[in-house]
Amino acid sequence: MKWLSKLFSRQPQHSVAADVPESVAGSEAEACKNRGNAHWANGEVDAALACYHEAVAIDPNYAEAFNNLGFVCIQRQDYEDAERYLGRAVAINSELANAHYNFGMLFQQTERSEQATTSFQKAIAIDPKNANAHYSLGSLCLQLGRDNEAIPHFQTAIDINPNHFMAHHGLAMAYQRLGKLDEALDSIARTIELNRGFFAAYFNRGLILQLRDDIAGARACFEEALSLCPTFPEPYYELGNQLREENQLEASVLYFQKAIELNPDYAKAHNNLGVVLMKQEKTEDALSCFREAIRAKPDLAAAHSNIGELLYRLGKLDESLIWADKALALDPLFADAYITKGLSLKYQGRLAEAERAFRKALEINPQHRSARYNLGTVLLARGELAEGWAHYGHRFFRDSGTLKRDFPQPLWNGEELRDKTLLVWGDQGIGDEILFATMFPEIIARARHCIIECAPKLVALFASSFPEAIVVPCIHPPDPATLKGDFQIAAADLARWLRPSVSSFPSRNDPLTPDPERVVHWKTRLAELGPGLKVGFCWRSRNLKNCRSLQYANLRQWGPILTVPGVHFVNLQYDECTAELAEASERFGIPLHVFPEVDLFDDLHEAAALTKALDLVVTAATAASGLAAATGVPTWEMGYGSTWVSLGTDHVPWFPSQRMYIRRWDQTWEETIAVVSGDLATRVSGQRLSKDR
Repeated sequence: MKWLSKLFSRQPQHSVAADVPESVAGSEAEACKNRGNAHWANGEVDAALACYHEAVAIDPNYAEAFNNLGFVCIQRQDYEDAERYLGRAVAINSELANAHYNFGMLFQQTERSEQATTSFQKAIAIDPKNANAHYSLGSLCLQLGRDNEAIPHFQTAIDINPNHFMAHHGLAMAYQRLGKLDEALDSIARTIELNRGFFAAYFNRGLILQLRDDIAGARACFEEALSLCPTFPEPYYELGNQLREENQLEASVLYFQKAIELNPDYAKAHNNLGVVLMKQEKTEDALSCFREAIRAKPDLAAAHSNIGELLYRLGKLDESLIWADKALALDPLFADAYITKGLSLKYQGRLAEAERAFRKALEINPQHRSARYNLGTVLLARGELAEGWAHYGHRFFRDSGTLKRDFPQPLWNGEELRDKTLLVWGDQGIGDEILFATMFPEIIARARHCIIECAPKLVALFASSFPEAIVVPCIHPPDPATLKGDFQIAAADLARWLRPSVSSFPSRNDPLTPDPERVVHWKTRLAELGPGLKVGFCWRSRNLKNCRSLQYANLRQWGPILTVPGVHFVNLQYDECTAELAEASERFGIPLHVFPEVDLFDDLHEAAALTKALDLVVTAATAASGLAAATGVPTWEMGYGSTWVSLGTDHVPWFPSQRMYIRRWDQTWEETIAVVSGDLATRVSGQRLSKDR
């Protein structure tokens, strides 16, 4: 509201001449004052000041001229002189309402709220029909967060002057902040009717329409505001936010930059520009933006929290915690800072502290989906499955409480399925789809019919593995003709009903069944490599954005594993990696076997057959790991930080054939790789001893 009060204060509040006998000197002084008023109306500020000074030189007791001097000094932000001149005006004539009014404006702009309130009240006591004073008192209430108190002041100003467009606008803003959006829109409409060139009204109409989820309408309003006032930074900021939500990051950057160009101290624009740059992985640029936001507004908790998030993504967990705590010191109710803190604590293995952080975020904002999902993963990591699954299940819900996937069927909540059809739809990523497919045999056995929707590349493998089900590819939007059923559920959420405890996991779980003939084919091909273990390997995900890159060692670091004698290594890395394999082969002096006829990325049915033919798979946390474990192949997975899939145990209940090697956040990959290579060497030796016997 401060910028609005300044905008209104630019309209001159000249005093009415006192009813006193007019002397020759008084007549000359009044003429000077009137010339000053004319100069001010024409935007000739210096000339106006000169005339007012001449007036008080002629008549040192001319209160109205001193009032006007004070008014002009407020506009020039020369607050010290303004206070002196207005003080002189009031000393001469304590009943000069406009002098008290201008004192109120001065105090409001210099953040002396109590004195501003007193001055506006004095102006109203002297002149109860002073609509501007009533308006400004309402404006001050809004500035102080006393929204309900503001409404009667604005209404009184309107009763006095029904055409007071600023009072209508202030009333709209009060209604907006109180959530009375229909009333706010009515008041904004009246504001625009009275002053079609008032750009701020279009801007605030846009804010109200945003609250009503009318994004297109809001955008039109922001653009209209800019057409009226291209130097108005706030609409650029709001348009930048809209584009960020639509993931139009490059365009969003341009709008935030324009807002900052117009207002270099626009802290929120610096901060949100940093958020977009962080999404674009422009780490240094993002950090610079957050620091600029703090320079402009040192108490901006969001900027401190965002530095913490950025450091978390870089794996600098101790530093991340420091910045999250700085944010919370500034704003103890800032939920996102608790999220950042919880994530860093989780990766450090400090699960009890992470749980407290996520619970605090939910206490502040019960609808915070990230807090609920991450609390779920922490509880699952601690083996608290019942509550963990309940929270984990919120990952697909919008803030409104509706599912992101638009299926007409009700959610399955454990009802009897003997004569029902259940639609199970795919989860997040290929690895997760494979992980949760371990529950499909049980749910297929319970239901009369089961429809499984999955990623297109999994259709052939799932169809051969679960022949009793109907398997269909995931498309957006869903095709209701192929997804009929009585109930629907996300694949992971089956665990809430099928995996309520660790004891509910089967002792054997390798449900994926590749084509047996193709498995035999690949066993024959692998045997041609010669004696020794046939070990598949995969070292990274395709997605290395942000903190995900911390979860994967570089292939150059795999030397101790790849140089274990008596092993033939078979590539399972599923994206373009020719150069990396050639470099590693030359660096370590070993062959790394590649079968280019297998599309490891898209043809997962054939990839599963090749994988099933191997003796062992050593891999990072990727889909290759799940594919191997779900086909029953012994699988060694190298992970980073805390992982919830162990469910509080020392193994992986989902996959009895899988073994985890976890690199702690304060360890190096070399330490973890040394353990894996040692175990691999032991396995090779054990196999040799077994053959010798």
